[in-house]
Amino acid sequence: MVVGFAGGGIPRLPANQVLLRNRAVVGVDWGAWSMSHAAANRLMLQELLTMPGIDPAPPRARPLEEAGRAMDDLINRRVTGKIVLVPAS
Repeated sequence: MVVGFAGGGIPRLPANQVLLRNRAVVGVDWGAWSMSHAAANRLMLQELLTMPGIDPAPPRARPLEEAGRAMDDLINRRVTGKIVLVPAS
């Protein structure tokens, strides 16, 4: 089972693996489903986030002046979760 592709490219599954090993391939457009089933999506996320071992990464705060560096970190996958840019005080 593969859930999400945030960690890299979409995994490849050769057609012969599907056909010869009697595998099933199912795709879900979670974005569209979550918009048309908002209440069910909210309940599912609440259940997922209360499972042991699943802890979302807290957002990292960076000064606005480091926007370029933050983008570089995102592109090169040196961060997980979100980066929040905050103006200097």
